[in-house]
Amino acid sequence: MKWFGKHKIVTVVIVVVILAIIGGGVATNNSTTVKTTASTVTNNASPKKATVAKSSPSAAHVGATISLTGQSGSGADVTLVQVLDPATGADQYTTPDAGNRFVGVQLRIKNTSTTAESIAPDNDVTLFDTKGQSYSPDIADSLANCQGFANGGPNLGPGESALGCETFQIPTTDTVAKVEFTPSSGFANDTGEWLVP
Repeated sequence: MKWFGKHKIVTVVIVVVILAIIGGGVATNNSTTVKTTASTVTNNASPKKATVAKSSPSAAHVGATISLTGQSGSGADVTLVQVLDPATGADQYTTPDAGNRFVGVQLRIKNTSTTAESIAPDNDVTLFDTKGQSYSPDIADSLANCQGFANGGPNLGPGESALGCETFQIPTTDTVAKVEFTPSSGFANDTGEWLVP
C-alpha cells in the first residue's frame, strides 16, 4: 500500500487502465445486435380505371351503317354513303379558299327513336386527315352532285330518314383518313367512325 501512496501518478494510470478494460468488457457484453429484414409491402388494392367520357368508336368503312345513341336515349342509324374527294361547288361562286379543296361527305340518317327527332349533322360530323387534324363542316352546303341537308337538318319522325352532304375544306396536300359522327351536336357518349377509303 505504501508503494501506491508514493507512486500516485502510476496508481491513477493503472486504475484508469483497469476501468477501461472493465468498461470495454461490459460494453461488449451489453451490445445489442439489430437484425434488419427487408419487408415487402403488397398493395392488394385494385388500380383505379380512368373514366372515359365517350365510348370507343366502332370503326367501319364507307357504305357501312352504324347505330348510334344520342342524349336522352334518342337513336339513329347513320350510313356514310360516299366521300367525294375532291368535290366541286354547286355553282361558280362556291369555291374553296386558296390552297384548299372541297371534300363532300354524304350521309343517310334514319331516326330509330319512338319520337320525332331534329337532326343537325353540321354539329355532329367531323373529318380527320392522316395527320390527325380535325375539320368541321364548311359554310358552303351545296356541292355539285351532292345536295346538302335542308335547313341544316330536318325533323324526322320515327323510322324516317334523310340523305344529305356535308362540305369540308382541307388543304390540297392533305389526305382524308376518317369521318366521325357523334349525335346530339357532339355531346352524346356514342361515336361512329368510318375509315376512308
